[in-house]
Amino acid sequence: MEKNIGLPKSKGYTNRQHCLNFLHAFEAGEINDMLNLCDEQAFVHFVPLGKSFSGHVHSIGRIFWNAFLESFSDLRVIIHNTTWLEEDTDTVTLLVSVQARHTYTFADIHCEGRALNCQHLIIFQLNRKSLISNIEVSWNHREMKSQLSNDY
Repeated sequence: MEKNIGLPKSKGYTNRQHCLNFLHAFEAGEINDMLNLCDEQAFVHFVPLGKSFSGHVHSIGRIFWNAFLESFSDLRVIIHNTTWLEEDTDTVTLLVSVQARHTYTFADIHCEGRALNCQHLIIFQLNRKSLISNIEVSWNHREMKSQLSNDY
């Protein structure tokens, strides 16, 4: 019987993979899987929406992601770039595009059935247990509104 002996995975590799798994779970609409990758005290900040959209991942994050998933169909998350430095394995920065069809009013944007293709910069911080402890999400909200509505 053969044994497959692989090289041990570095902490940076593990942390990066957890962040990628988080985004795959988001694309699949599996919010509980997303939250399972986060520390119980994890914090999220949706930068363009201000302080009202900052708080614990397991409350504000869950509410936001549920609303997003209910408002958009055919979600695709395309990863363009991943940055992590071996010296700072606790921080992973991702540039992604979020593509979807707008099917229900979201964040004061009335639904006109348009397509969304919006880049997001996501900065994850992870703790010693490789659980996500902080998420900062930034996108061009003005561009998002202009893609989805004639009103903007």
